[in-house]
Amino acid sequence: MNCNLCNSHNYKKRNGSVRDNKDLEIFECCDCGLVFLSEYKHIDDKFYENSKMHKEFNFQIWRNQTLEDDNRRFEFIRNTITNKKVLDFGSGNGGFLLNAKSVTKEIAGVELDDAVKSFYQKDEIKLYKDLDKITDKYDVITSFHVIEHLKNPIEILEKLKVI
Repeated sequence: MNCNLCNSHNYKKRNGSVRDNKDLEIFECCDCGLVFLSEYKHIDDKFYENSKMHKEFNFQIWRNQTLEDDNRRFEFIRNTITNKKVLDFGSGNGGFLLNAKSVTKEIAGVELDDAVKSFYQKDEIKLYKDLDKITDKYDVITSFHVIEHLKNPIEILEKLKVI
């Protein structure tokens, strides 16, 4: 197995588990720092659109479960995103973006899960499902716990670079 970003064989196993597949192992590249999964067979082109990661889907419970992380991430990056246009790639339930809304010029999320659409509309968060459909330019692009789930991180990072 090689790192999906730099192709290195030099990686270490990390503690923890993947929420939607406990059988997967998590690794970290010792050369470039990318965190990646032991396999990607479970991910097809439509996997995240209706992921059912939250078996008994209750949006507010999901948002409450991520509140501490959303707040921590926001506080960590607050100064960097103030008065900027921010795009969060893999924005999940939008909790981080709700925090960011208070200090940014504009916010938007990229999220494939169809279950979030109505909640983003209610919270007035611009939502994209496809990077190729984004015509706006953003000053800051964030991504939390997403890159390690991509089969093709270089391709996605290249697309994000020009947004």
